[in-house]
Amino acid sequence: MPNITYYYRLKQIDFDGKHELSIIVSAAITGSESVIISEFIPNPAIGNSKILITSPTDLQLDVNLYNPLGQEIQAGKLVLTAGVQTPFVVDASTLAAGNYVLLLRNDNLFVSRRLVVTTR
Repeated sequence: MPNITYYYRLKQIDFDGKHELSIIVSAAITGSESVIISEFIPNPAIGNSKILITSPTDLQLDVNLYNPLGQEIQAGKLVLTAGVQTPFVVDASTLAAGNYVLLLRNDNLFVSRRLVVTTR
């Protein structure tokens, strides 16, 4: 998770059973100042495909999915909690093969992601 310090120590064990410990080191994952939205995973897709969204603040997004003809086939709102990676899942098994576009937007953000749906 962002903005948390983690502490690590390695233990090396030799073939003869002797072991040695490393010094303790720390590492921190720093938070981002912007919203991070992944591409669809997997893409192309046959079944479920998802995008991962991480936001430094609480956030609400309008979500619209469009089919290859440009027709809106899904609409809704996505509410995100600050610092939490939120998956948004599309069930591609219910869609015909083709290229789909997902739009995520609010007053300050406009992002599109393309999903390729294939048949088995």
